[in-house]
Amino acid sequence: MKETTNFIVELWAFGDNGKKRREVAVPVVEADAINGESLLNLIFKLGQNDFSPMESTRSVSSGDIIVDHTGTRWLVNSIGFTKLDTAAYERYTKLSGDERQKLTYGNG
Repeated sequence: MKETTNFIVELWAFGDNGKKRREVAVPVVEADAINGESLLNLIFKLGQNDFSPMESTRSVSSGDIIVDHTGTRWLVNSIGFTKLDTAAYERYTKLSGDERQKLTYGNG
Protein backbone atom coordinates (compact mmCIF):
# COMPACT_ATOMS: atom_id res chain seq x y z
CA MET A 1 0.00 0.00 0.00
CA LYS A 2 1.36 3.41 -1.00
CA GLU A 3 1.84 6.08 1.62
CA THR A 4 -0.32 9.10 0.89
CA THR A 5 -0.66 12.71 1.94
CA ASN A 6 -4.27 13.78 2.26
CA PHE A 7 -5.54 17.15 1.12
CA ILE A 8 -8.93 18.62 1.97
CA VAL A 9 -11.13 20.17 -0.69
CA GLU A 10 -13.99 22.39 0.46
CA LEU A 11 -16.87 21.80 -1.94
CA TRP A 12 -18.40 25.16 -2.87
CA ALA A 13 -19.59 24.57 -6.44
CA PHE A 14 -23.08 23.36 -7.36
CA GLY A 15 -24.73 24.85 -4.28
CA ASP A 16 -22.66 22.88 -1.76
CA ASN A 17 -21.67 26.16 -0.04
CA GLY A 18 -18.61 24.66 1.65
CA LYS A 19 -20.69 22.38 3.87
CA LYS A 20 -19.14 19.26 2.33
CA ARG A 21 -15.51 18.22 2.17
CA ARG A 22 -13.66 15.78 -0.04
CA GLU A 23 -10.38 14.24 1.06
CA VAL A 24 -7.94 13.66 -1.79
CA ALA A 25 -5.09 11.19 -1.24
CA VAL A 26 -1.87 11.97 -3.13
CA PRO A 27 1.01 9.47 -3.08
CA VAL A 28 3.73 10.89 -0.81
CA VAL A 29 6.38 10.30 -3.49
CA GLU A 30 4.48 12.61 -5.86
CA ALA A 31 3.42 15.14 -3.22
CA ASP A 32 7.02 15.56 -2.07
CA ALA A 33 8.44 15.77 -5.61
CA ILE A 34 6.25 18.60 -6.91
CA ASN A 35 4.78 21.82 -5.60
CA GLY A 36 2.89 24.88 -6.67
CA GLU A 37 0.53 24.60 -9.59
CA SER A 38 1.76 21.09 -10.48
CA LEU A 39 0.68 19.82 -7.06
CA LEU A 40 -2.67 21.63 -7.31
CA ASN A 41 -3.25 20.10 -10.75
CA LEU A 42 -2.50 16.64 -9.33
CA ILE A 43 -4.91 17.19 -6.42
CA PHE A 44 -7.56 18.31 -8.91
CA LYS A 45 -6.95 15.24 -11.11
CA LEU A 46 -7.02 12.78 -8.21
CA GLY A 47 -10.15 14.52 -6.91
CA GLN A 48 -12.05 13.36 -9.98
CA ASN A 49 -14.31 10.34 -9.53
CA ASP A 50 -12.76 8.89 -12.72
CA PHE A 51 -9.49 8.44 -10.79
CA SER A 52 -10.60 8.21 -7.15
CA PRO A 53 -14.28 7.25 -6.92
CA MET A 54 -16.08 8.30 -3.76
CA GLU A 55 -19.65 7.20 -3.27
CA SER A 56 -22.07 10.08 -2.67
CA THR A 57 -19.34 12.68 -3.25
CA ARG A 58 -18.89 14.62 -6.44
CA SER A 59 -15.62 15.37 -8.21
CA VAL A 60 -13.58 18.48 -7.48
CA SER A 61 -14.84 21.32 -9.70
CA SER A 62 -14.30 24.97 -10.52
CA GLY A 63 -15.46 26.98 -7.54
CA ASP A 64 -14.18 24.51 -4.95
CA ILE A 65 -11.28 25.32 -2.62
CA ILE A 66 -8.20 23.14 -2.15
CA VAL A 67 -6.44 23.42 1.22
CA ASP A 68 -2.76 22.53 0.77
CA HIS A 69 -0.38 21.00 3.33
CA THR A 70 0.52 24.48 4.65
CA GLY A 71 -3.13 25.39 5.23
CA THR A 72 -3.17 27.78 2.27
CA ARG A 73 -6.48 27.88 0.41
CA TRP A 74 -6.57 27.79 -3.40
CA LEU A 75 -9.68 28.58 -5.42
CA VAL A 76 -10.15 26.20 -8.36
CA ASN A 77 -10.83 28.32 -11.44
CA SER A 78 -11.94 27.14 -14.87
CA ILE A 79 -8.25 27.51 -15.78
CA GLY A 80 -5.71 27.51 -12.96
CA PHE A 81 -5.92 28.43 -9.30
CA THR A 82 -6.09 31.59 -7.20
CA LYS A 83 -4.46 31.82 -3.78
CA LEU A 84 -6.94 33.07 -1.18
CA ASP A 85 -5.71 34.96 1.86
CA THR A 86 -8.05 35.13 4.85
CA ALA A 87 -9.82 38.29 3.66
CA ALA A 88 -10.34 36.92 0.12
CA TYR A 89 -11.62 33.63 1.55
CA GLU A 90 -14.11 35.45 3.78
CA ARG A 91 -15.34 37.53 0.82
CA TYR A 92 -15.68 34.39 -1.33
CA THR A 93 -17.74 32.57 1.29
CA LYS A 94 -20.24 35.46 1.36
CA LEU A 95 -20.86 35.46 -2.41
CA SER A 96 -23.96 33.90 -3.90
CA GLY A 97 -23.57 30.76 -5.99
CA ASP A 98 -24.01 32.79 -9.19
CA GLU A 99 -21.36 35.30 -8.09
CA ARG A 100 -18.90 32.50 -7.23
CA GLN A 101 -19.50 30.88 -10.62
CA LYS A 102 -18.88 34.15 -12.48
CA LEU A 103 -15.69 34.69 -10.50
CA THR A 104 -14.24 31.24 -11.18
CA TYR A 105 -15.02 31.49 -14.90
CA GLY A 106 -13.39 34.92 -15.20
CA ASN A 107 -16.61 36.90 -15.54
CA GLY A 108 -16.77 38.38 -12.07
